[in-house]
Amino acid sequence: MAGEFYLSGLTGAFEWGSIVQSIIALKSIPVQRLSEEKRAISQKLELLGKLSESIDNLRSVLENFNLEQTLRRKSGAVSNPEVLSVSALDNAPEVSFTINVLQTAQKEILVYDEGFNSLTEPVGSEGVFTLRYYKDLDNFVEFNVEYSSGDTLRDIVNKINQAQNYVKASIYYDGKKYKLMLMEASESNSSVETAPDLSVKVIHLLGSLPQQFGHNVLLQPAKNAQIQIGNGLPISSSSNAFENVLDGVSIAVKKTGSSTVEIKRSFNGISEFLNNFAKTYNEIINQVKSLTIGEKAPFRGENSIMDLRFRLANTLNPLIELGIVEVNEEGTIKISGNLEEIISKDPDRFKSKFNEFLNKAKTLINQQSKSFSEFRKVLKEKTERIDERIRILSQRLVKEEEILKKQFAQLEDFIRYANSIKARLQDFIVAISQAGGNRK
Repeated sequence: MAGEFYLSGLTGAFEWGSIVQSIIALKSIPVQRLSEEKRAISQKLELLGKLSESIDNLRSVLENFNLEQTLRRKSGAVSNPEVLSVSALDNAPEVSFTINVLQTAQKEILVYDEGFNSLTEPVGSEGVFTLRYYKDLDNFVEFNVEYSSGDTLRDIVNKINQAQNYVKASIYYDGKKYKLMLMEASESNSSVETAPDLSVKVIHLLGSLPQQFGHNVLLQPAKNAQIQIGNGLPISSSSNAFENVLDGVSIAVKKTGSSTVEIKRSFNGISEFLNNFAKTYNEIINQVKSLTIGEKAPFRGENSIMDLRFRLANTLNPLIELGIVEVNEEGTIKISGNLEEIISKDPDRFKSKFNEFLNKAKTLINQQSKSFSEFRKVLKEKTERIDERIRILSQRLVKEEEILKKQFAQLEDFIRYANSIKARLQDFIVAISQAGGNRK
C-alpha cells in the first residue's frame, strides 16, 4: 500500500538500502538530464530577456524623438553669463541683440526704530493693526493682526507670518534692542518702487501699533529691474525675470552690465538623440556578439539573433551617407561630423536621409521585438513541457522506489526466515549427533 514505511536491515538479515538508492540513482539520470536542459533554456530566456530589454530601450529612444519638432528648437547664448541668462522657445526669432541691465530688482526692507529690551518682554497692551501690501500704486491687499498684552515680539512676528504670504516678519537686533523687521517675501509680487522719503512704499502697518515698534526706517528700497535692448526705451519688471520680451524669449538678469544675446536654432536635441541612439545601439551589438560568437556562446548558430547585428547596421546607411555616423571594426558606432554644418549645408537632404533612417530603424525594431517575443514564448513552452516530463518521471520514480523497498523488505524477511530455519536445522543436527554419541 502507498505510504507504507520500510527500513533497510531492520532484522539484520540483509542491508538493501544502498542497493535501492543505486537503482533509483540510475533511473534518475533522465530527470537530471531534463533538469540540466531546463537550466540551459532558463539561462537562454534570461539572456534573451536582457537583449529584448535593450531592444525596447532602443525603440523608446526612436519613438520619443520627433525630428520636425526638434529642428524647430531655439537656444539663446549670451556673451556675459554673469550679467544675464536667456532661454528661447520654438517660436523665438533668430536674432542677435545687445542688452544693457540698468538695474536689478530688490525687495523692500523696513525696520521699526524703537524696540524691545528682551525677547521675553511683553507688549503690555492689546490692539489690532493692519498690514497693507501694495501690489501696484492703485491696488493693495490687507491683513489684520490682533495682539494681546502678554504677547512678546516673537509672538507678533509669528502672527504676521501666519496671517499672509506677502511679507516676511523677523526680529532685528542692533546690539541694544530687539526690533521688528519687515521684508517682501518676493520682489515679483509688487511693481511699487520705494521713495527715498517713504512717501511711497510697498509695506504699511496701520492702526493701533505697540508702542515698542516706533517708526519705520528704510533698510532697503524696493526696486524694479530695468533693461535696455539696443537703443530702445528701458523695460521694467517687478522681478529679475523678463518674460516674452521678444516672442518666445525670456531673460533673467543677475547684475548690472551689458551682454550680447544670440537666438539661433538649437541642434542639442538631435545631438542628444544621436548619442542616446549610439549608446543603446552599441549595447545591443555587444550583447549579440557575446550571445552568438564563441564555442560556448548560448545562441551560437541561432540565425534570428546573429542576423540582428547585420540588419541593424543596414539601417545606418542614410546616416553614414550624411557623415554623421562611423562604424568601428567591431560593429559598434560613434557619432562624427559637424552636425550644425551638415544640417545647414543642405537642410532638405538632411531631413530626407534622417527620416529614411528613422523609418527603417523603427520598422526593424518593431519586427525584431515581435520576433523575440515569439522566440521567448517558444522557449517558455519548452520549459513547461520539460517540467511536465520531470513531474511524470519523478512520480514514477517514487512509485518504483516504493515497490523496490517493498520487494527488498520482503526479501529481507524471507532471508531472515530462511536463516531461522537454517539455524533450527543446525540445532537439530547437533542434537541428533549428540544423541547418537550417548548411545555408545
